[in-house]
Amino acid sequence: MITELLDKYVIHILKENGWSEHRKQDIQSWIKTLSEEGYIVNDYAQAILQELGNLQIRTSGDKNHLGVALYFNPVHAASGEYDRMEIFNEVSNEELFPIGECYDWVIYVSNSKKVYLGDWKSLSIAGNTVEEFLNNIFDIQFQLKEIYTNQNSGFPENQNS
Repeated sequence: MITELLDKYVIHILKENGWSEHRKQDIQSWIKTLSEEGYIVNDYAQAILQELGNLQIRTSGDKNHLGVALYFNPVHAASGEYDRMEIFNEVSNEELFPIGECYDWVIYVSNSKKVYLGDWKSLSIAGNTVEEFLNNIFDIQFQLKEIYTNQNSGFPENQNS
């Protein structure tokens, strides 16, 4: 990661939760497991996971920042979820690889460095780089850019009582 692109608040939260600039996580077992399921790893995902892998971040919000729950473990986040990847890769026009989870969303990255959040009914762009994603996810004013919604989710959006 390019720390100069991160807000000071984000750096503080990362360090408070075990991150350091020269951190290197062994990711081979994750790559093997997810590759066997059909995911195609990209260089950007590997670089992020080596630096952020296994970090768990849970913060409360304050008047300037959102509270956030992140866990950078791609197997925990996305193993068994490959069935949605065909449509996610198609609508993003990229091959996505999971790097973790943010609340109920799986965090995906592409080789173009874009960061996406996806769940069983939608896919959204959350940043053009991991640094931008991390800055955005704590930003009270940030809005996701939704690029896909599953209209057949089985749950009516506006159900009359």
